[in-house]
Amino acid sequence: MDPETLTLTDGTYEYRFVCHTKKERNRARRLFDKEKGTIAWLSRDLRPDDVFYDVGANIGTFTIFAGRRLGESGRIIAFEPHIPNANSLIENIFLNGLEKQVQLVTAALTDREGYNRFNYLSMSAGTSTSQYGRHSYEGESFEPQFVELKHGCTVDGLCAAKVIEPPDLVKIDVDGLDFEVLNGMRGVLASSEPPRAVQIELGTESTPKIMQLCRELGYELRERHWSEAGLDFIAK
Repeated sequence: MDPETLTLTDGTYEYRFVCHTKKERNRARRLFDKEKGTIAWLSRDLRPDDVFYDVGANIGTFTIFAGRRLGESGRIIAFEPHIPNANSLIENIFLNGLEKQVQLVTAALTDREGYNRFNYLSMSAGTSTSQYGRHSYEGESFEPQFVELKHGCTVDGLCAAKVIEPPDLVKIDVDGLDFEVLNGMRGVLASSEPPRAVQIELGTESTPKIMQLCRELGYELRERHWSEAGLDFIAK
């Protein structure tokens, strides 16, 4: 399909997205509905001068939503290793005039430094479930369409090197690799000025490990919400 620009509004802010694929258009169009809990959390908890980590930013729906609420001193660090997604994310950042508020990291966040295979489930922008260091998701294997040799790094390492600022709010949604990302930011989470809140995708395999690690680091479950896909699964 030819690229189109989709504009959404919540009555206060406008959000604009370039859509090259149907997947991108569907993500943008469902901004307010796909994860209502995330939208409510950001609307309630994000402050104008915050540093917000969008880990697994995809084409930037939550990056753009959060960016509209930041002041000049606020910052978003968007982490997206899927290159077609990252390209669209950059377009959306500029389309919304947020190039001074957003910094992009295309390395893969994990819990150790080094290179590994980034296995693309799809090369289309707006897709998800590609995997770093594995080629299965929730126990289902897939044949990668393409393999990129990609550098992996940790939040702790990036913060220690002062490449990025420590976060105030963190959203982690990386399709089954959430525990590794969380494990790679133990130092930040246990610091004297930890993030006020961390939102994490809970998968069937990783949930017990994530919950245990959060308890060890002094975090308690405040609320839990289901994505649109999760609600559909429950309904069925």
